[in-house]
Amino acid sequence: MTQVDIQTKEITTTNQVVKIEIDDIQVTLDDSAKVVVRLLNDSDNLVNIEIVDVTGDEYNAWGTDDSYIIDLVLTKLGMTKA
Repeated sequence: MTQVDIQTKEITTTNQVVKIEIDDIQVTLDDSAKVVVRLLNDSDNLVNIEIVDVTGDEYNAWGTDDSYIIDLVLTKLGMTKA
């Protein structure tokens, strides 16, 4: 195979995300959390990874209800449940 250096050419693609996976939550107790979210297409292929910061009043409102963090992550990413 031969490789040839070229001038930069931008290629734009569009992907549809149909589900998310919360991959990891890094918590700093009594302060904040970083939620690592995997965005997946309809074939479960990775489209992108987002990191959602949860701080202040959002973090304090979390409590023990994990559905709260799911709804918050979706809202922060501009998404809604199907």
